[in-house]
Amino acid sequence: MYSWPFSIGNTICAVIFGWTLYFGSKQFRLWRIRRSGTRLGGPTTWNFLTGFLLGLIDDYTGAVNEERAKKYGLVYKVPLGLGVEIIDIHDPVAVAHTQAREGQNYGYSKSNKKGLEKLIGKSLLWAEGDLHKKQRKIMSPAFNTSAIRSFSQTFFDSGHKCKAAWDAIIQKAGSGDEAVIDVEEWMYATSIDSLGIAGFSHDFESLRGKKSVLAETFESLADFKPDPLLLFLIILSVLIPPLRDFPTERTRGIQRICDILGKIGEKLLQQSRGQGASKEREADRSIIGMLLRAEESSSFSDGDAQEQMKLLILAGYETTALNMTWTLWDLATNPEKQSKLREELNQLGQEPTFEQLNGDALPYLDAVVKEALRLHPPLPNLGRQACICKVEDVVPLSEPLKLPDGKVVDHIVIPVGANINIPVAAINRSERFWGPDAKEFKPERWIEKDGIPQSGLDLQGWNHIFSFSNGPRLCLGRNFAIAEIKAVLSVLVRNFAFEPRDGADSKIDKYTSLFTRPKLAGETKAALPLRVRRLT
Repeated sequence: MYSWPFSIGNTICAVIFGWTLYFGSKQFRLWRIRRSGTRLGGPTTWNFLTGFLLGLIDDYTGAVNEERAKKYGLVYKVPLGLGVEIIDIHDPVAVAHTQAREGQNYGYSKSNKKGLEKLIGKSLLWAEGDLHKKQRKIMSPAFNTSAIRSFSQTFFDSGHKCKAAWDAIIQKAGSGDEAVIDVEEWMYATSIDSLGIAGFSHDFESLRGKKSVLAETFESLADFKPDPLLLFLIILSVLIPPLRDFPTERTRGIQRICDILGKIGEKLLQQSRGQGASKEREADRSIIGMLLRAEESSSFSDGDAQEQMKLLILAGYETTALNMTWTLWDLATNPEKQSKLREELNQLGQEPTFEQLNGDALPYLDAVVKEALRLHPPLPNLGRQACICKVEDVVPLSEPLKLPDGKVVDHIVIPVGANINIPVAAINRSERFWGPDAKEFKPERWIEKDGIPQSGLDLQGWNHIFSFSNGPRLCLGRNFAIAEIKAVLSVLVRNFAFEPRDGADSKIDKYTSLFTRPKLAGETKAALPLRVRRLT
């Protein structure tokens, strides 16, 4: 009989041997993926542990990816650490091909899919293939033109509530007709109240100063920035999946958001279930009305409806708030553009109708919104994996690509299991596609003849940008968001003038918590204080 030290030693050796085999098998699989498909060029690094992952997360503006595209071509590979590589795709034909084949060849990696399920359940964003098509078909009526027209007065009302709150702040400041206001905080309040009333027949009362638990939880993540340990765990979780649940500040924060989204969604659903009969519900165009009709017809179960609510609150709340915030920053730092927009709105002589707001009556407002969305996509990168169809994908290119061995190809082969990335921020701001003034806030490019180069027109996203993704994943709520942004801006820009708090030389930083957010350079707190001056 062996003594206990010998038994413990054997156990330790067995564990080490088992993990070595497991790690080795994972590395062999990654090696096979790297050796398969087209041998692409790209940057190299001595850092086997984290590769260029930190640079990927920090590249909020897409500048690093744009430089790589100039050096290596419109498709290249980037090592992220521990043998994991990602293929960055800038080529417009290749981007269109991969996005069109979403759900056929490309989908979420197991790690990303698990993370999405934890946050928003098996909702539309999580679903793939036939399930995604079914859910999208059920939810589409809540976002059609007729439904959004019925929401438009709610959007204007939120704009006027924000105006009233700012008037009170300026009055209280006692320094004439202006005050420094954190516009990000107020755009969050405007967004959640608009979504609550239009989508769920519920007023969160954020514009009246009531702090919701949801807003407080998002604020707790606002100053979060990934640290090296978290980045290493992200890569290591590809090899050891349980590590994705390792308790960090971010995972705890996301779990809080998940719990709160679930509680809010269930509370709103329960309230609506107890109100009105089925006939009244048939006429209800709200998002929650659509979910309840789907429940009654057995298209959705109780759990399905709650998970869709979690997604709709998350997607409809923060992204729209940030789009409005970034637009106000762009207008504040470009006073001539701000004046031009105000002049267009004032010439109308009245509050715009829904048709005027979303038709041809306000072309400069439309251009301002598109330009801000181009420059500030909520997600700078869209990652997918070739994991659904078990055969390699032949991807066409818009122009020949020179490989490291000197060979020139008009297509690439992406092997099963390969990770791909659409660098949204880089493409949206690329001089190659948008011209030498691509980094500038220039709404005129959307109005002037030949304002967008042919290379930009070749991009097949929404209005040639990828801020709302494209293909089967084209954002279902995009028109809801655009209508809200336009309505709120039309109220605020007519009544206030905006300047950077610290003058024309103010600098802005971008960083990502859940989405890309603004922060004044040198500040520690996530906020966007602007000098707001009352005009009327």
